[in-house]
Amino acid sequence: MSILLQALKEWRVVGTYEEKQDEDTNVSSTGIAEIQVDNLECKARPLEFNPDQHQILISEFKYLYTALTRARVNVWLFDENEEARAPMFEYFQKRGVVDVKHVEDGMASVEAMFAQKSGKEEWKKQGISFYGKGKWDLALQCFGMADEEMWMKKCRAHEQAAKAAKLTGEHRKVKLEFMKAAHLFLQCDMKDEVEKCLYHAREPNLLAKLRENLRM
Repeated sequence: MSILLQALKEWRVVGTYEEKQDEDTNVSSTGIAEIQVDNLECKARPLEFNPDQHQILISEFKYLYTALTRARVNVWLFDENEEARAPMFEYFQKRGVVDVKHVEDGMASVEAMFAQKSGKEEWKKQGISFYGKGKWDLALQCFGMADEEMWMKKCRAHEQAAKAAKLTGEHRKVKLEFMKAAHLFLQCDMKDEVEKCLYHAREPNLLAKLRENLRM
């Protein structure tokens, strides 16, 4: 019993992580419900994460990760214990990545959810949502499911630019990575982003030539 109670309390660390996330978390796509923070059913007091003290939680996170990443269409999360489910339910609702169903909604609503599949247009909408938030890796996966090649190229270009921006030290290496990003952006006809990459790559001649071509 003591181990179970400890596990329930440990889930409150999700609240601490949640507080550090960007407040702009509304996801409005693929029919997913938008739920205001003030309307959440359960709110749990945050708890600081300690890897040495929260070994049980780490194991449970691994199980949850496996469940979420192995699903082909929809994932159903259910927990009778209101205290146990509160932290993760609150997190998922704030992020706008779940559609909440209640028992009183009736079986027709539940069965409809089981039968629902995400089409290419839904994947594209979700990808655009992630793209707008700068989550290139997630957007890339969604666009892949939607067979949106150009959007995928844009995501890869942004990922490359982000990779280059994180580099420090040898200028030659930084320059090379920004030039790679510029090339990818050019393939997407994203001239403004190409300019930024050439500027950071310290290529004034190429930048001047690009601007000259844009004026023509």
